Amino acid sequence: MHRALFVLDILVEIFVHLRFSSRSLAALARTRKMFYEPAMNLLWANMPNYAGIIPLLGCVTRLHPMIYDSDKIWWVDFNHSQGIEPLSAHEVHQFLRHASRVRSLNVSTEHLHLLAVLPIETCVFPRLSKLSLSCEQRMDVECWNLFLSPTLRHCTLPPFHPSIGTRCAVLEDLCLSALNMTTAEDLDLLSDTVRSCKRLVKLRCPPLDSAAWKHLSNLHTLLTVKIRKAYYGTYHPLDRNNLEFAPFLNVRTICFSFDLGIAEGIITLLQRSKFPSLKNFGFNVTDGSLSSGEVEQLFRALSQCNTCRTLQHVVIYLPRPDVQEHSILIRQLFPFAQLQTISLTFCNPIYLDNDFILEAMSSWPHIRSLRLENRVHCRQPGIIFRGLFAALRLCPTCTHSIYRSML
Repeated sequence: MHRALFVLDILVEIFVHLRFSSRSLAALARTRKMFYEPAMNLLWANMPNYAGIIPLLGCVTRLHPMIYDSDKIWWVDFNHSQGIEPLSAHEVHQFLRHASRVRSLNVSTEHLHLLAVLPIETCVFPRLSKLSLSCEQRMDVECWNLFLSPTLRHCTLPPFHPSIGTRCAVLEDLCLSALNMTTAEDLDLLSDTVRSCKRLVKLRCPPLDSAAWKHLSNLHTLLTVKIRKAYYGTYHPLDRNNLEFAPFLNVRTICFSFDLGIAEGIITLLQRSKFPSLKNFGFNVTDGSLSSGEVEQLFRALSQCNTCRTLQHVVIYLPRPDVQEHSILIRQLFPFAQLQTISLTFCNPIYLDNDFILEAMSSWPHIRSLRLENRVHCRQPGIIFRGLFAALRLCPTCTHSIYRSML
């Protein structure tokens, strides 16, 4: 064997760049003592999403026959673990045998009752960097402490842990995937969870209150914010007495997906905020219709929040806006000379003419993709192919354009 393979750093680098199956890594770990640690680290680093903690439970002698058949293939029926006795103190040591090697883990609440003997205030996955937690019912937040590693950087969980930012000080990517936000306590916990994080780079969560937005406006690490509604629930209206936000200095992407319940709050946020680095903006109304005044306020707010020199990509979907003059709204985007992609979808007829399209294309010299779509067919389209081609000649970089139901 080549002498270079006796240098652990070189050996690890070789293993990282080779593709091994789980069986191959397990076999490699048994061939030589020096291969054991790097091979086992790779084997346990990224747990399959569908498996959760089941492979670790398979290290427990009592549970091993329930999880693996004679060919060492995971037995999916173990998903139904109700009725199985929790691990004993001795079995916990077997479960934790490889826990320190795990870097990525997807966990549901289904098997957590087996870990009842573990001290819930202590994280048992000290090297975990990526975690996804899911639960179908409310659980004590203390149960999550088993998985909240100080090295955690990417996390998906229900918004039920107001001190996650303290326990996971290097957390960068947080997705709060709440299905239900039905009480004031839920909303407060969501806000507390977000405000506990001091180094966020990317955030995806349900709508926030004024205190959380104010906290985010002071995070210079923050690059991406995506707000989407919970399936069921209510929201805090923004506090009219707490709307003094710092500029969102480095936010590059902000997207909203919601129903009418928070439309006013989102528009107010845009009106009172500055996004000097914003490049991507998305706005999707999932249910209901905005009034003509609200839609006009949205477009005007976007043009006033200090983004005219930076914004490059816009996606807006309005299912049933009470709007007749779409040209007035679209004209609000003319000052954004750096726009490269635009996608505007309405569910009522859009009446535009050749002169308007010519003016639009001359306002966006860097446009690459333009999509103007209405879901209702116009009886008398105002754009003809001659006008369209004349406009496209102004923007040779535009390689993708759609004017559905307007030609």
